[in-house]
Order: sequence, then structure tokens, then C-alpha cells
Amino acid sequence: VKVLATGHKKMVEIPSGPRMTAKKMVAAVRQATAGWKYDAVSIGYPGPVVHGHPVSEPHNLGSGWVGFDYQKAFGHPVKIINDAAMQALGSYRGARMLFLGLGTGLGSALIVDGVIEPMELAHLPYKKDGTYEDYVGVAGLMRLGKKKWRHHVEEVVKQLKTALQADFVVLGGGNAKRLKKPPPGSCLGENSDAFRGGYRLWTKPDEVQPASGAPDQRRKSAATKSPVPAKVIFLFDVDNTLLDNDRVTDDLKRHLEREVGPEHAQHYWSLFEQLRSELGYADYLGALQRYRSEYPHDPRLLTVSHFLVNYPFANRLFPNSLDVIEHVKQWGRPVILSDGDVVFQPRKVDRSGLFEAVDGNVLIYVHKENELDDVEQRYPGEHYVLVDDKLRILAAIKKIWGSRVTTVFVRQGHYALDPKILSICPAADMSFERIGDLLDYDLQRLRGAALAIPVLS
Repeated sequence: VKVLATGHKKMVEIPSGPRMTAKKMVAAVRQATAGWKYDAVSIGYPGPVVHGHPVSEPHNLGSGWVGFDYQKAFGHPVKIINDAAMQALGSYRGARMLFLGLGTGLGSALIVDGVIEPMELAHLPYKKDGTYEDYVGVAGLMRLGKKKWRHHVEEVVKQLKTALQADFVVLGGGNAKRLKKPPPGSCLGENSDAFRGGYRLWTKPDEVQPASGAPDQRRKSAATKSPVPAKVIFLFDVDNTLLDNDRVTDDLKRHLEREVGPEHAQHYWSLFEQLRSELGYADYLGALQRYRSEYPHDPRLLTVSHFLVNYPFANRLFPNSLDVIEHVKQWGRPVILSDGDVVFQPRKVDRSGLFEAVDGNVLIYVHKENELDDVEQRYPGEHYVLVDDKLRILAAIKKIWGSRVTTVFVRQGHYALDPKILSICPAADMSFERIGDLLDYDLQRLRGAALAIPVLS
């Protein structure tokens, strides 16, 4: 039994087994969480649940679970759903999702347009001599060995995804980690998904609800009650994502050569690269200051400074950049997430019109991939969409946030086209030739891509 509560970061684990009854479970949980403050309880039950009540005793635990008064025992309101359904609820990001729990048996749940339907696929016939559970449950793993077991997991995912017309499949359960890689069209869930599902039973009732009532009633509910979009934060990089910084650099190179000559211009760029290596970001004004320390009496520096500070950055926005920002406002808050110095980069964001476009929501760091705690504190969201031209940044943030973020790679600028970078960095969740392509995508596809295979456009 795994227990977590709002405001607590450390999970409590309680041993279970064939002697664990409902009464003993409640007693053990209350003892392990003595001193915790909570208002409600969610239970992921290892068996079928109808209208919030277990309808059969669990196979691997003791008896007394059916008909037990959980609310009275805990002294708080209680909601119960199937354990696979709870993990599915926590991993849901939109579209039509099938969840398969690879544990002792095979748990399953389907979520369509925000309505969850716990399923019992485990005991359906798979081969002539056995069911799905016989082959992909723990008994199948022990009988077949890892290699054959993985083959059958891939085949089962393929069959069920096709039969149920799922957009993607999430694989959870303790044995999912035994896969070398997820089968095509699937991804691995996270350990925290079950707890997130438990929270959602109470905190997001209008967005994702356990199915109840007759099938016709459920379909009517799903059709007439649109899910309320969760809070989504759209994080946009600036240089070569929204703004063509390569053209800005080319303009500066021409200006420097014209004003100070090719030799002195080359020396400026040497200082620029040296400073970028030291700081980790581009600092155009800082390089100019270093150049000044070596040529303190060169009056041509003033023209270069004036060029940088008053550059018409709005003319270098990529087509449809502002349209994309406006497009995503219907679903969430757009935020500039950039790296850079504290003078020139904010100036660029302001003069380009991006500051106004995102309503002043601008974050500029030295290494933004290391500042995600601060990003979350300033702009908390259930899901993030990160749009950037640098695969390295996208991969680093995806590794930290996992399925909570959809990484969008925009193939603009020299970093995005560098063959070496492309060969060593993993693919993003979505990939576009230009920023304006985002106008063709809705929230459901953007969120769903965080759990599905990469989308190329």
C-alpha cells in the first residue's frame, strides 16, 4: 500500500499480502500517517469497482473489502476507483488514451474526451492457450522470460490500441520498467501518476470524471459537457524561435565591418565567443565593453553601441510569431523563457513587441534548464508546452518534467540545422519547420504529444 498526501513529498509504503483486510489496511494507513492533515481520501482498488464500491474481493489480499464502510473507518469522505483507472486518470493528457498496467496481472482503462471507463481486458482470450494476462502478467514474464514477454507486450499493445482506436497507450505498473523501450504508439507512465489520479478525483471533477451510469448516459454526458481545459503554460524561446536572431547577427557583422574594418570586426567576434564560453550565453554589449578596454580611444564604438541598442527587432520576428502567441492564449498563458544578459536581451524582447504580446510574462536566465523550480513557482501549471529551436534544451527539460511537458522543436536557425546536434540529441515530442506551423494544432494534440510518439510536420 503506497500513501501520499497533499503537501507531502515523501511516499509512505505499507507491506500488504494475503492477510491484509480492509480493516487492517485502514488501521495501518492511519497509523503511518498520524499527524497528517487531509480532508478526503482516494483509493485505487485492485479489482472491479461499480458506482464507487468494490464488487469483488481482491485476488492477492485478504477478505472483507466488499461492503466495508471506508468513509466511517477513515472519518473523511472517500472515493474509490479501480487502481489501473486511477493511474490512467493521473497520466491522461487529452485525446483517446488507453492505459495498460503491467503488474501481477493486466490492469486496463480507457479515457475518451475526459470520461474514464475502467476495463477488464485481462481475462479476454489472447492465444488459444491463454488470456492477455497469462502472457503479459507476471506469470507470463516468469514462464516466457524477458525477451518473449517483451514481444508479447508489443503485440498486445498493437492489438488493443487498434481494437479500441486509441490515439496512444500509456504503460504503467511495476513491470513496465522491464521493457527496454516502449512499443510503437506507447509511452511509459510515471510513478506519480496514480497519486495524481487520486488528487484529480477531487480537484478536477469537471475535467476528467470516472464514468458512472448507463452507457447511453455516459455518452450524453461526454457529448454535452465539454472538459474544462487544465491550466497550461506555453513557454517560448526568443532567439531563432520567435525572432530571426541569425539575421540580427548578420546585420551586426556587416555594420561592424563597415564601421571598424574587417580586422577589428573579427577581433570583436573573438571576444564575443570568449565571453559566451565564460558566461554560457551571448552578451553583445559585454563583448563591446571588452573591445573598448583594448581600444579606449576608438570613437567608432559609439556607432556600434547605437546600432545595437536601437536595432529594429520587430522587423526580424518570424512570420506568424505574434499570431502563434495570440493563438495559444485561448488555452493558457504564454510566457517568454529565454537565456541572455540583463540588458540587451530584455531590450530585444521589448523592442520586438514580444513583451507586450505575452502581457509582460518574461523570464530571462543564464541557463533556463537549471531554473525549472523557479519557473514552476512563478508560473505554476498542470502542463507545460515548451517551444524552442535548441534540441539540447528541449531534451534536458523533458528529462526533468517528463510527461508534464510537451517539447516542440522549431527547425529555424543554425542550432536547429546543425547535423552534429541533431545526431546526438533525442527527438522532441513535436517538430515543425517554422513557428507558424503551430497555428494548425489545437490543445488536445499539443498535450497528447507529450505521451505519444514524436509528431513531425
